[in-house]
Amino acid sequence: MTEEELRAAARVSGMRGKELPSFEQVERRRFELWLMSTLLLMGVMGAMVLFTTWDPEEMSSVLRHPVARFAMLAVPVALSGYTIEKEMSLRRVSSLLMDERLLTTALTNRLHEISALLDAGRAVNSTLELDRVLDSILSGATDLLPASSGSVMLLDGDELVVAAAVGNVGALGKRAALGDGIAGHVARTREPLLIDGRATSALFPGLVRRSGGEVRSALCVPLLERGELLGVLNLSAPAEGDFSEYDLRAVSLFAEQAATAIGKARLYERSQQQAEQLARAASHDALTGLANRAALDARMTETRGGETLLFLDLDGFKEVNDELGHAAGDEVLVAVAGRLRSCVGGEDMVGRFGGDEFAILLSGVREEEAACAVASRVLSVLQEPIAVQGRRVAIDASIGIAVPLQEEDGDALMRHADRALYAAKAAGKGCWRVHQAPPVLTPGRSSSELPAPRSADVLPFNAPVGVTGA
Repeated sequence: MTEEELRAAARVSGMRGKELPSFEQVERRRFELWLMSTLLLMGVMGAMVLFTTWDPEEMSSVLRHPVARFAMLAVPVALSGYTIEKEMSLRRVSSLLMDERLLTTALTNRLHEISALLDAGRAVNSTLELDRVLDSILSGATDLLPASSGSVMLLDGDELVVAAAVGNVGALGKRAALGDGIAGHVARTREPLLIDGRATSALFPGLVRRSGGEVRSALCVPLLERGELLGVLNLSAPAEGDFSEYDLRAVSLFAEQAATAIGKARLYERSQQQAEQLARAASHDALTGLANRAALDARMTETRGGETLLFLDLDGFKEVNDELGHAAGDEVLVAVAGRLRSCVGGEDMVGRFGGDEFAILLSGVREEEAACAVASRVLSVLQEPIAVQGRRVAIDASIGIAVPLQEEDGDALMRHADRALYAAKAAGKGCWRVHQAPPVLTPGRSSSELPAPRSADVLPFNAPVGVTGA
């Protein structure tokens, strides 16, 4: 239908306005038409009655005249024909207006659907976090259709697992094998499905009944990205409503955007994991998981050498490698790393320099006694033999301790700890030694007042508890 057809039909029915007619104008024109026709018919009938009663003999002679009889017959017929023609024109105008209204309504609904799909698509693509994407998918789907509940099931190996749910939160985490139930059937066939009526185990083997009651109408749509199955989207209609094929098509279009968003979120998730792995590999030892030399140096640079450093070297580790092999040596290193972690707090850092050398940075510790207490615990836990390849291996350690008494850089702290470590080895291994920086001259105090320097600035600390081989 075109506007010109509607205008032509309106002109035939007697409406001359420039604007397109409305239903109200058509009804008003119909009322005017029938009112005029009724009045004219009543006028003709009144005239006939008047002529009959006025002079019957003269009226009888008039009626016998052919022209008069034709006029009496033609007037009602012409009037009726005119009325019928206008009524048919008005009916056509009404029909055209109805078609236009239906078309407008259909177009409006279609635009609403497209707008809803675009809004839902923007929502699911507005974030890259998988959990938020799944929540946006369910929110968009329930906005698109009047669904009472819904869920997103993602493929995990040969099973589907409920990763997000609305209206049926108890379903979270539940699993279904491919081919089992409605979701498994859709995942296997990769075809959207409209459930209209009660689903049975005969139609869907492995179907599990919901505790909340039967669902009369539901939709299940596969989530496919470039032909790869990611999962399925499930929607259940409210008790007073049913889904239609039109709803199924709309959700299928939405599922395409949802699958793309899930694929992007997973790609982002993998890239984040890879970035974290690379960052961890750059700052952690691959074998033990401890901080590496770069991370320890960065920590000492950050604290400006203001933390106490324990530098450890394992005694007897070379013999383990020579007798049992490097695989056994790796097991020993991993066990030692775990024991060192148990000796320190959450703010402290345990690292491996390489080979059998380890280091511990004690956060906020500047007292010799506290540092030696940690060294005592380390030697104590290392005394317990380590089970390797069916044998019990005894490992000891020599420890050099550098306690910062003044601000110094990490390199200086490392040199002091290394010097103390060599002193511990020279003393017979299995013990610790403490290096302390010499006091600093302060105003008002002469150099003669300073205590005599200690030999090599290394002080032995041979407390009986926790020291082995001293």
